[in-house]
Amino acid sequence: MEPGLASSRVSVVIPCYEMHGKGAEYLACALHSIFLQTWKHVDVVLSDNAQDDSITQVVNRWRHLLPIVHIRPGTRRSTDTLNAGIRAAAGDIVRILFQDDLLFGPDSLGQMMQAFHRGARWCVGRHMHLIDGRLARPLTPFASTAMAYGVNTIGPPSVLSFVNATPLLFDEDLVWLMDCEYYLRLLRRYGPPACIKQFNTIVRVGDHQLTNHLSDQVRSREVDIVLASHPEYHRFRALRIAWARGRRALYRTRACLPFSDTSAEARAGTAFVTACSGLPPR
Repeated sequence: MEPGLASSRVSVVIPCYEMHGKGAEYLACALHSIFLQTWKHVDVVLSDNAQDDSITQVVNRWRHLLPIVHIRPGTRRSTDTLNAGIRAAAGDIVRILFQDDLLFGPDSLGQMMQAFHRGARWCVGRHMHLIDGRLARPLTPFASTAMAYGVNTIGPPSVLSFVNATPLLFDEDLVWLMDCEYYLRLLRRYGPPACIKQFNTIVRVGDHQLTNHLSDQVRSREVDIVLASHPEYHRFRALRIAWARGRRALYRTRACLPFSDTSAEARAGTAFVTACSGLPPR
């Protein structure tokens, strides 16, 4: 089925694990944000690599409210788990959502689908960060050569959706730059993404995130891997020097917006976060 039709189905792919004891709580909130969507042609693919049954317990509480496909790929690597979820997705559109993140408001999927109805092949959304329970750092994504050097100007995979037609898979040798390298391949295949004008995703930030625990050596190695796969970016060598020195001026200037947590959008986002308690409605 072509994604231009109003009946197009969205598969929300959520890779999940214990997440240092927070995984089940965060996943329940993510599922709640999907349940509250006005776009109802949706199913959820949970790719579960937890070593306990915490994710299964959440699935059992939500299965009567959402169509959930629960798979156990038997891997401990995050990219393998995400790829298994993409392979299992049957919808016309694949929407990535990490378990600790939320859709932004009840119209998040509907706004995304408008971009695909206009002919988009991949789409990214504006997003805010959720830090210690408060919304901050609103970001507008844009594609940039700086992504090849570790400056992610689009955002985490949770802001991403794409047409489910021979979909690309994430490079399983990468962790820190798995998203940047994936965006570069999408650029190569489809050109620049459509960007949703409204805020579309809430990205939770905290010590629970795997990428916060990677060494500088791992990060440098991954830049080398990305450049080996994308030699067309070698000529932007100065950007690698800028990355090594921690200069993120390009990202800050183009992506970060003036922000007030009393703005209408921030109030709406905060109200939606509160509504996504993770408790299934009776």
